[in-house]
Amino acid sequence: MAADAGASVLRREDPRFLTGQGCYLDDVPMARALTGVFVRSPHAHAEIDAIKTDDALNLPGVLAVITGADLVAAGFGSMPSMQPLEGVDGSVQAAPEHLPLTTDRVRYVGDPVALVVGESLSAARDGAEAVWVDYSELEPCASLEQAAEEGGVPIWPEVGSNVCLDWATGDEVATRQAFETAAHVVELELGSNRVVPSPMEPRGCIGSYDAGRESYTLHVSSQGPHRVREALARDVLNVPQDALRVITPDVGGGFGTKVFVYSEYAPVLYAARLLGRPVKWICERSEAMQSDAHSREQKSRAALALDEEGKFLGLRVETDANIGAYVSAFSTYVPTSGTSALTGLYHVPAVYTRVRCLFTNTVPLDAYRGAGKPEANFITERLVDEAARQLGLSPLELRRRNLIAPSHLPYTTALGFTIDSGRFEESLLMAADDAKLSSLAQRQKVAKAAGKRRGIGMSGYFENTAGAEEESARLRLNSEGQFQLHIGTLSNGQGHETTFAQIVAQVFGVLPGDVRLIQGDTETHSRGFGTIGSRSLVLGGAAASSAATRVLLKAKRLAGHLMEAAETDLEFENGRFVVRGTDMSLSLAEVAEAAHDPAQLPDGMEPGLEAEGVGLPVPSTYPNGFHICEVEVDPETGEVEIVSYTTVTDVGNVINPMIVIGQVQGGTAQGIGQALLEGCVYDSQGQLISGSLMDYALPRADDLPDFSCLFNNVPCPTNPLGVKGCGEAGAVPAPAAVINAIVDALAEEGVRHVAMPATPLKVWEALQAAKAP
Repeated sequence: MAADAGASVLRREDPRFLTGQGCYLDDVPMARALTGVFVRSPHAHAEIDAIKTDDALNLPGVLAVITGADLVAAGFGSMPSMQPLEGVDGSVQAAPEHLPLTTDRVRYVGDPVALVVGESLSAARDGAEAVWVDYSELEPCASLEQAAEEGGVPIWPEVGSNVCLDWATGDEVATRQAFETAAHVVELELGSNRVVPSPMEPRGCIGSYDAGRESYTLHVSSQGPHRVREALARDVLNVPQDALRVITPDVGGGFGTKVFVYSEYAPVLYAARLLGRPVKWICERSEAMQSDAHSREQKSRAALALDEEGKFLGLRVETDANIGAYVSAFSTYVPTSGTSALTGLYHVPAVYTRVRCLFTNTVPLDAYRGAGKPEANFITERLVDEAARQLGLSPLELRRRNLIAPSHLPYTTALGFTIDSGRFEESLLMAADDAKLSSLAQRQKVAKAAGKRRGIGMSGYFENTAGAEEESARLRLNSEGQFQLHIGTLSNGQGHETTFAQIVAQVFGVLPGDVRLIQGDTETHSRGFGTIGSRSLVLGGAAASSAATRVLLKAKRLAGHLMEAAETDLEFENGRFVVRGTDMSLSLAEVAEAAHDPAQLPDGMEPGLEAEGVGLPVPSTYPNGFHICEVEVDPETGEVEIVSYTTVTDVGNVINPMIVIGQVQGGTAQGIGQALLEGCVYDSQGQLISGSLMDYALPRADDLPDFSCLFNNVPCPTNPLGVKGCGEAGAVPAPAAVINAIVDALAEEGVRHVAMPATPLKVWEALQAAKAP
C-alpha cells in the first residue's frame, strides 16, 4: 500500500545512520591519500614579515608546505561573496580582497596562513608546528564597540574605517511622523549574542587532481555541491566549471555554515595537483571554533510608537552588526535582509531601520539557521512585551490588537514583503490555550511560596523563505519498476530521502521504498542550488513532483500504445493503467519493462521512462506562528528552568508531519541554546576564550522541555505543493519567547531585560542591579 504525502512515514535513511552505515566525508575511501593540517594565526591582527618552511620540509613524512604566495603564483583568485550592497549614500559596500591563504596580514585568530601536507596526520601536525611565521603584532579591533568608535584604527587601511556598509530601508519620514504623534514610545537597547553553529560533523574536504583531464575533484561536507563548484571554479580556481567536480556524501548537519566556499578548499586542491595524490583535511572541533563562520552578533537601539489604544504606529531600529574580519558569502546580506522580519505578524504602518556592518578582528560572521530573522524578531517581540508592561496590558492582548487581520491578506508590510496566508489570531489563541495561560497566576503563586519565580513569554513570527533560484530533479523508472530520483538540492539530515520519495510515491501509487534518492554529485546531476533558506521542499519538492508527473504521462502514452487504446480512455489507479469500461490493464512495472524495448515503442518515443522537472522561482513562502515559553527562576542562584514550551506553526501543506515536528523542535532547541547557553566570547586582544565545547555550552537533552508542537496550517497559494519552508521556523521566535519569559518572571523584582545568553550569573546580576538604589 502506498504511503501518500501527508503521512508520518519513518525516515528511511535513519537505519543506516543509527547503525554506523552512513558515509560521511571522513568515511570516503581514498587510495594513497595524504593529510593536510593548516597553520593558523595565533594573533588577532599582525603583519606577516616572513614564513619559514625549511624546518617543516626537512621532517620525515612532510611532503609540502603551501603558502598564499604559491596560490597567487598559480593564478588563484579571491574568495567569493554576494553582489555588493549599496549604502545610504549610494556608495557600494567595501569588499577588500580575501585570499584563501593570507599573504601580508592576519586579521583574526585562526586566519589560515599555510597548509602542511604529510604522509600521515601526525607528520602533517609535526610539520605545521615546525613552520615558523614572523609576525609584527598590530592593535586589534576585537569588539563592535571598538569598531564603531570614530577615529579608530581600521583593520583594512584601504577602506578608511571599520564600516563595511551603512545601509537603510523603510520610510524615514513616515516613521518620524509616527513617533511625533505617538501617545506612547517604548525604547530598548538590545543585543544578539555571537554564536558558533557547531554541526555534529565538522567541516572538511578531500581534493584530488586528474592530470590527464586537467580536472579537479573535491569531496566536501557542504549544503550544495553545485553552488560550491560554481563559486570555487569561477572566483578562486579560475577554471571552467566542467574542470571541477564536487561531491558531497552524507552530511552531519549544516545549519547554514556549510553553504559557503571556505578558505581551505583551494589550498587542498592545489596541493593535490602539486603532489599528484589526494589530500584530505578534516577539521577538528577546536579548529572549527576559530574557522567556521560565526553568526548573530548585533547591538540595536530600538523604539516602538503606539497610540492611546495600544495600536502600533511606527518602529525605528538602529543596528550595528559584526561581520568579522572579511566580507564572507552573505555577511552583509544577513543583517540587512533579516530586517524583513521586523514587522512580525503585526500591522505596523511605518518602519525605518538602519544597519551598519562593521569589520572586527574576529572570525567572519555569516548565515546561520534563520539568517538575520531571529535577530530582527527578537527586537520586535522584546519591544512588544515591554510596551505591554508599560501600558498595563497583557502581552497577549497587545498582540491581539495589532495582528494582521485575515481580511487584509495578502498583506504587504511596511518593508514591502507580502504575506499571503495564515490565521494569526487563531494560532495565538491556540498557543495560549495549550500553554494554560488562564491558570498561570495559580502556578506563579505556588512557585513563589517555594522561593521561585514563574513567568511566561510569547513570541509571534513570520519568516520569508525559499522563493528565489530554481531547483531541478530528474526521475528515472527502470525496467524493474524501481525509481531513481536525482535532485539538485541536498539533505543535511532533514529527511530528504523520505520526503521526496513520498512525493514521487504518491504520484505513482507505490511505496516510498521504491524510490531511491541520488544527490550530492555535480557530475551525475548537472545543476542545483542546495539546501539554504528553507527552500528544499518548496522548490526541490516541486521539481520532483513535476518530474514524476511527466514520467507518468509518458508511461500513460506507452500503455495506450501497448493496449491499442486512446490515452483519454486510460485511468491510472493502484499502480495499473486500466482501459475504462474493459478488463484490459497493464501494471506500471510491465509498462516500465516495455519502455526499454525499442520494438514496443510508438513512433517518436525514446526508450526508457525518464523526465526532468524544474521547481521554478516562486514568491517567498511565509511560515508563521507563535511560541509560548514558561520558565521558573531561582532568584537566589539565577538558575532558569523551562517548565513548558508550546509551538503553534503554520507551514502550509505537510508532506511528513513527523519530520516537520523534528524540524520545529530542532530549530527551537537552537533558539533556546542561544537564549540560555551559547556565547562566543573574545577578549580585548581578539583571543577566542570560548574555543572548545568545554567553554562553549551547547544545549543538551536535560536543558530542554518536552515540547508541545501544534499546527494551524494554511496552504500556501504561491507554489505547486502549497508548502511553506519549515527548516528555520523554530529558531526565529525561540530566543524572544525565552527572554520574555525570564523578564516576566522577574518583572516584580524590577528587572526590565536580561541579555543573552541568560546564564545563571547574568540573571543573578540583573536581579542585583534591579535591587540597587
